Amino acid sequence: MHKKPCIIITRPLEDAINTANILNQNGFDSFIEPVMSIENILPAAELSNDDIIIITSRNALRALSQLDNYKNYELIVLGKSTCLLAQQEGFNSCKYAGKNLKELCAYIKSHYKDRNLVYLSGEIVTEELNYKNCNAYINRIIVYKTTRVDSLSINFKENILKNNFNGVIFFSKESARIFCELLEKEGLQPYLGNLYAFCLSPEISKSISSYGFKATMYAKNPYMNAIIKMIVNFRF
Repeated sequence: MHKKPCIIITRPLEDAINTANILNQNGFDSFIEPVMSIENILPAAELSNDDIIIITSRNALRALSQLDNYKNYELIVLGKSTCLLAQQEGFNSCKYAGKNLKELCAYIKSHYKDRNLVYLSGEIVTEELNYKNCNAYINRIIVYKTTRVDSLSINFKENILKNNFNGVIFFSKESARIFCELLEKEGLQPYLGNLYAFCLSPEISKSISSYGFKATMYAKNPYMNAIIKMIVNFRF
């Protein structure tokens, strides 16, 4: 029987499990090896009931969902999958604002010009949201922090030494960088040459181009279905 390709997933555990299920449904094996963990640190006292909240990540949404009255907040959401998750979590008002920060800023300019908004994020953001790029007064509140793991699991190291993996999927530059650095630290970087790197965006692909992967490639658009389609259509 032909062996299924096995894809490494480096996302935080909750998202990794979801990704693994999707890969498995499409005929792939997967190996979950989170390189970061997420801790919610939402300071509830900093939010008022009438705040309009910008959400650009699933982690920020999950942090907000810990509050007792979370369903009543009006959300401006980046990304279709995050907007769908908000609906599944029971938020009463979720407005999809686009697939990237440029579209998000344009949406805010069009619908919330000169309004006061709250932006929930992690400690690190790729771009600040402010009056200059959004024409709105935005108060950023850090609601979760990421902690990188110190080492790779024994099970992972045993399997990569046996060449049991075919590829790795990356959803952020940070997780891609940490993964590559951990392999360097363990003296396993040469084994990257046996892996195809499937990236959510060209920026992620470019950021790891010097690490020696068998090949790096990126999805046509930054959505889960696009990166899964890329993997499904790839000839290993």
